[in-house]
Amino acid sequence: MSAVLTQIESFIFLAGETLVWLFLGPFRRKSLRIREVMKQMVEAGVKSSPITLVVSFFLGLTLAMLTS
Repeated sequence: MSAVLTQIESFIFLAGETLVWLFLGPFRRKSLRIREVMKQMVEAGVKSSPITLVVSFFLGLTLAMLTS
């Protein structure tokens, strides 16, 4: 049970910190690091394409088999 509470606490802390930097960051004159943002976008988007294609293929295959 303690591990679950630790995970919930970590998530709440991350969400709070994200909201603080999202709304207060521009007023503190802290700009986004565009290079880091682009790097994260590539990691989350482009590099996840193979697993997305595999899951989509098997989902389509399953739906085709169930509806035939």
